[in-house]
Amino acid sequence: MPDNKCLLSSKNEDGFVLLSSLVFLVILTVIGVAATNTSTIETMIAGAEKNKQKAFYAAEAGIEHCTAILMNRLANNFKATLSSNWNFALSDAEAGVESIDFIKKTIGKESFVWIKDKPIGNACTYTVMVRDNDDDSNPFDDSDNLIHVTSIATMGDGTTAGIEVVLCSYLKSGSATGYTGQAGAGSGKSYRSDDAESITTFTPQTGI
Repeated sequence: MPDNKCLLSSKNEDGFVLLSSLVFLVILTVIGVAATNTSTIETMIAGAEKNKQKAFYAAEAGIEHCTAILMNRLANNFKATLSSNWNFALSDAEAGVESIDFIKKTIGKESFVWIKDKPIGNACTYTVMVRDNDDDSNPFDDSDNLIHVTSIATMGDGTTAGIEVVLCSYLKSGSATGYTGQAGAGSGKSYRSDDAESITTFTPQTGI
């Protein structure tokens, strides 16, 4: 006849093993969920950082784009008027340029959007605006040849990045100096700055 004490002991041990297994499974489940959440969060952080970098590079592209436009206009304006100020950039008179109140100055709309919502591929756009620095009380008159250029890029998911630079223009009329050599001058044809007998006259010839 089986011993009742042995039967009770065996049942108690089976119950303990079952309970221990359940606790162990719960612990493993919690660890697995935590690991999954951590991995998901790290993936989201990495994606957000990647988009932030893309937006930053797009904002840099906006700065380069607008700078090229402004410097070209500055050179043309200098040729026509011998003026090197940025007043032409602080106006919405030119087609496509929009005036906005970007920094909430008290005198009208002090910022001028030269490039608006320019797309880079399908994922990002940039907007670039210009405003005068605090050189005087008039935000529409450049008196020290310095202006702010601000580029703001926006990704498709709403991530943004901005860059602001200061452009300086100090142009003056005159001739190039500092070059003393004349290519191929003299008998030696050495292209050196001390090459003798530089050309002083030039007579076109034919039949060569």
